[in-house]
Amino acid sequence: MKDILFVDDDRALLDSLSARLYKHRHDWNMKFVISGEEAIAALEQKKFDLVVSDVRMPGMDGGQLLTVVNSAGPTRCASSSPAIRIRCKRYG
Repeated sequence: MKDILFVDDDRALLDSLSARLYKHRHDWNMKFVISGEEAIAALEQKKFDLVVSDVRMPGMDGGQLLTVVNSAGPTRCASSSPAIRIRCKRYG
């Protein structure tokens, strides 16, 4: 079973995503958090196979979160954002 962390400051979007992905609950352990800071706290408690994050969030944005995630160990990274893709090439 894969452990997946979803990060977005839009609670309604996370709730919708959770509902849409409910059918995968037997295949994936999913956690939904509303900030980069909450994501870091979750990552300190558990290792996730995949982190899916919004890019634009108040406080810690997705790029900053990616930097922290990659500094914790080897990870794979992909993004539709050109700026995040550059960070992916640099850090992981």
